[in-house]
Amino acid sequence: MRQNERGFTLIEILIALFLISIVTAAIYKTFRAQQ
Repeated sequence: MRQNERGFTLIEILIALFLISIVTAAIYKTFRAQQ
């Protein structure tokens, strides 16, 4: 199952970027709503 021990696969990087963008957008919306 683990072919590449070091580094991430392209799919893992895309999923990570997707999750980070969602979290960042949620924090940004909450931050703007408070001001």
